[in-house]
Amino acid sequence: NRKLTLDGRRAIARAIGAEIPAPEDMIGSLAALPLPDGSMHPPKSAMYTDPLQDELLAGWQIEVPVIPWPAVPARLLRISAQAYNHPGQYELLAQALVTSLGPA
Repeated sequence: NRKLTLDGRRAIARAIGAEIPAPEDMIGSLAALPLPDGSMHPPKSAMYTDPLQDELLAGWQIEVPVIPWPAVPARLLRISAQAYNHPGQYELLAQALVTSLGPA
C-alpha cells in the first residue's frame, strides 16, 4: 500500500507540477498534495465537495477528497492506497487533474 501511495503521489505531482510536501519516510498509505488555489467560495458542505471533487466524480468516476488547506481557496488532494487499488487508477487521476486544472 505504501509503495503504491508513493508511486501515485509522484505520478500526480509530476503531472500537475506540484511540489511534494513531505519526505517519503513520513508517508504510509495516505498522502496529500497541494493543488492550485480554487475559488474563494467556501465548500458546499462539511464533506468538502470542492467543485474539482465534484468534477472528478461526475466526469471521471473518481472519488477523491479535495480538502481546503489551510483555508479556502488553498486546497489539498488526499490520496490513499489499499490492496484493491492499482497504478492505473493513479495515472487516470493524474490525467483527470491535468484535464481539469491544465498541464503543469
